[in-house]
Amino acid sequence: MLFKDLKVIVTSGATQEPLDTVRFLTNISRGSFGAMIADEAVIQGAKVYYVHGKHAVIPHFIHSMKDIQVTSVLDLLRELEHLLLMEDADVVIHAMAVSDFQVDMILNYQGHELKGEKINAGQSLTVHLKPTPNIIPRIKAWKNNVFLVGFELEPVEDESQLIDIGRRSNAKNHMDMCVVRRLHRIKKEDHEAIFVNTRGEVHRHSGRSMIAKKLVRAIYNELHPELAADD
Repeated sequence: MLFKDLKVIVTSGATQEPLDTVRFLTNISRGSFGAMIADEAVIQGAKVYYVHGKHAVIPHFIHSMKDIQVTSVLDLLRELEHLLLMEDADVVIHAMAVSDFQVDMILNYQGHELKGEKINAGQSLTVHLKPTPNIIPRIKAWKNNVFLVGFELEPVEDESQLIDIGRRSNAKNHMDMCVVRRLHRIKKEDHEAIFVNTRGEVHRHSGRSMIAKKLVRAIYNELHPELAADD
């Protein structure tokens, strides 16, 4: 088992940022890819912490994982910090589609700020957004030697551009590996992923379940280069 005795955090699904007491901002991610990765990590012997949004797909082997549901970006920050500092996780596979924005201020048609109350239907509003905290660069600050995998989803066809995106993301976010995918193919049978490590090496895989298996193997190869399994 490639991940025997490893503690692995897999984040999956989407976060939600409240507009009021009953409405929120989110995105379309359901976390099916993250769930596949979590299942494969369990199959390979890992102790998995599955950190997911409220409506994320639940892995088949969730009974063998620590199931942690989060709502907002701040919830996610708190859980990741705890798992890295207190549970001493070895690997983070950050597949979650984190909200880029949260509500800063909501003004009604008269310009008066609404502060937390339920928004009445039928009125015009002005919503001011602000960026959410950027999570992935903080992970190495919490635990420098954790193996960190991040994801990029881009509306780009040219492979050389995708590889360059992966290399730049590794450098910017202090990641050990970036998984880059084409936006328009994520729901198709020809779903593809490009793995880019910090040495600039590139591996290409297709099919979501196969990508999940190959990702676990690629992480193993990076952690144990002297025992690297065949790709």
